[in-house]
Amino acid sequence: MTSISENSNHQQDATNGFVDNKTIYMVKKIFYTFCNEQNYLGFKEFKKLDEATEESESQLTEETFGQLCHYLMVENPTQGLDINQFSLIYLNQSASEALGSDLNSDFGTLFPEEAKVALIFDVYDIDQDGCLNEKEFDEFAKSVKNETIANTADNNDDLEKMRKGLYVALASILQYEVKIGLSLNNLIDLYLSDNEVMMNLRTGFNLDQLDKHAEEAAKKIGL
Repeated sequence: MTSISENSNHQQDATNGFVDNKTIYMVKKIFYTFCNEQNYLGFKEFKKLDEATEESESQLTEETFGQLCHYLMVENPTQGLDINQFSLIYLNQSASEALGSDLNSDFGTLFPEEAKVALIFDVYDIDQDGCLNEKEFDEFAKSVKNETIANTADNNDDLEKMRKGLYVALASILQYEVKIGLSLNNLIDLYLSDNEVMMNLRTGFNLDQLDKHAEEAAKKIGL
C-alpha cells in the first residue's frame, strides 16, 4: 500500500456501488485505530498503519505519501487523509488495484480475533447486505448448537420459537432493528465484548468458542 502502479489512471472520488455495513465497520475500525486526535491520517499515522500491515519493513516515505495524497486528491497532504479519502483506498476499485490494498487482509492482520467473527458473519450473511436477518441468524444459531436452547426445548418447533425469541431479545440489548438484523459490530460484541451482559450471554448461549466456530465456518466455504 506504499506505492502506486505506473499504469494506473487517476481514480475518481467515489466508491464503486453499494457498500455494506460490514465493510464500513472494517474501514472505520482501521482508520480510527490509527488516526490522530484531529481524525486525520498524516504521514506519521499512515506509516504506522503501513508498518502494521506489511510483512516486510515499510517503504513509505514522505514523498510516496505525498504521491498517495495527490492520487486521492487530498488538498492538504500535511494534514493528511480524512475518513472519506482513506476509505477510497479500499472501496474504490481503481484505487485499491493501483495501491494493492486488501481490506480483509489488513483487517485480519490488525484485528485477528475480530476477523474470525467477520468470517463467521460472512458465512451466514447469505444475501451479503452486511446484516444477519432473522432467517440468517436462525441458521447461525443452529450452527453453534446452542445447548441452553436445546436443553429447554421439547421438540424442533420449540427450538425454532426459542431461536426466534433470542433474535428478538438480542435486538433490544444490541440495539438493532428486527426487520434489518445484526451488524458485524453486534456479533463482535456478542463474541468479544468484556461487558458483563455480553459475557453472560456469551456463556449462556455457547458463544465462548470463537476459534471452533470460526474453524467450522471456514470449512463451510472450503477454506
